[in-house]
Amino acid sequence: WKEGMDLKHYTLPESENHYGMIDYELGYDLKDETFIPGMKTYLCEEQGVQIPGCLKKDIYDLDTICQQYVVMEPTVAYPTTAGFVAHQGVEMVGVILDGYGEISFPDGCTHSLRPGDCWYFAAGQPYRIENNSATLLKFFTAHTCPIAKIPYEYYPRDYTCEKDGGHGIKNIDECVKKL
Repeated sequence: WKEGMDLKHYTLPESENHYGMIDYELGYDLKDETFIPGMKTYLCEEQGVQIPGCLKKDIYDLDTICQQYVVMEPTVAYPTTAGFVAHQGVEMVGVILDGYGEISFPDGCTHSLRPGDCWYFAAGQPYRIENNSATLLKFFTAHTCPIAKIPYEYYPRDYTCEKDGGHGIKNIDECVKKL
């Protein structure tokens, strides 16, 4: 979607989209030309407390997988008060769409995030993500369960552990170049 685009006349070139094409920031299905109920932006929470500057939008919510779009303002971290958060029994993947930040783990590893970075977290892998830049950090996450069943377990800042194979981060552009 681009500024000034007439959505009522949008068609996909030379093909039909059987899966829908969604403007995830607006929650608008370009094929059906409708706003999707339930795709509303809301503040992220940590242990029942809203986190100002960290917005979420639920994209898909199915029996075995869910997908969320997250926007973090500069200086915002998740979790905010705890050191790390983990999702026991649930795997997670994500991709940075725009912006820069940092992700850290209790085994001492940190990774500077940039557009195109993708990650995989094994079930129960503690992590912390922070927007340490002067721009918005935008990313998708997918969990292997419905949104309402994502478990959250919080750990203190001084928590340390090693989880063999618990996390991996790659950049899409670098992977494509290697191919």
